[in-house]
Amino acid sequence: MEWYPQPGSKPTPYATEVVRKGKWKMLAYKGQPAELYDIYADPREKINVLDKHPELAKRMAEKLRIWLAEPRKSWLVSRRKTKG
Repeated sequence: MEWYPQPGSKPTPYATEVVRKGKWKMLAYKGQPAELYDIYADPREKINVLDKHPELAKRMAEKLRIWLAEPRKSWLVSRRKTKG
């Protein structure tokens, strides 16, 4: 699974997180599924299939919540420590 912040503007509420798993891309707003796309069948992300796959979106959102809750070091703090 990949996670990265969603850059640019989106309709309100806009996505604060994006999760990819295989052919699926889920946009979430504060950890809650907002949109779901089959990027193989719909590479331009025109057809939101969230209503057709609610269980998949729920599983992806749960993995996102777990990932967001994991403690991690700040990249900037780690880099400063190694420089000196």
